[in-house]
Amino acid sequence: MINNAGISGVGVFEQWDDDEIDAIFDTNVYGVIRVTQEVLPIMRKQGEGMIINISSLAGIIGSPFASIYSAAKFAIEGLTEALALEYAPFNIGVKVIAPGAYDTNLFSSISNRILSNGDNQIRAYSKKMNQKMNVSTEQMSKHEVQGSNPQDVADKVYLCVTQNTPIHNVSGSDAEHLSRLKKTMPEKELMGIITDMLVPTR
Repeated sequence: MINNAGISGVGVFEQWDDDEIDAIFDTNVYGVIRVTQEVLPIMRKQGEGMIINISSLAGIIGSPFASIYSAAKFAIEGLTEALALEYAPFNIGVKVIAPGAYDTNLFSSISNRILSNGDNQIRAYSKKMNQKMNVSTEQMSKHEVQGSNPQDVADKVYLCVTQNTPIHNVSGSDAEHLSRLKKTMPEKELMGIITDMLVPTR
């Protein structure tokens, strides 16, 4: 079973209202939980199974301007790890794949309604952050996304199903690069890189 459904959203943390938060978690977390709960009894009965959850690079490194989305994807990373340990005795594998940036409609379909929330200071800061994020996205697109192919994620799913891969996996050169930096670079330096990419000065 592959849990691939997901939605995203952007905005400074204070701009997120209950409806937007509920929507993100209902699809990205509770949806995964509900479907997984339905399929596990079937897999236990047949004596084997594999569950692949699709997370995000934002589930490995906190993403400014997408804090709620990051929180939901971090939840999927933790849920996967716990289930992998819990259901191993039933011969059920559970793995997660965190894709980086791919040329899909995930971000192009985001509503900007949330960006009008908050006081004047937050809205002004949000506008600057949105502009900086767009510039960074355009720069990354020239080097990474333009040559990316969502088929890479499908290939990684197949690899995870057929081979002895780790519980946590990434897909995409940007995800591989930042995941490697998180494991090897001091946290302060890594946060500095993310800040330079995505966080404007006030």
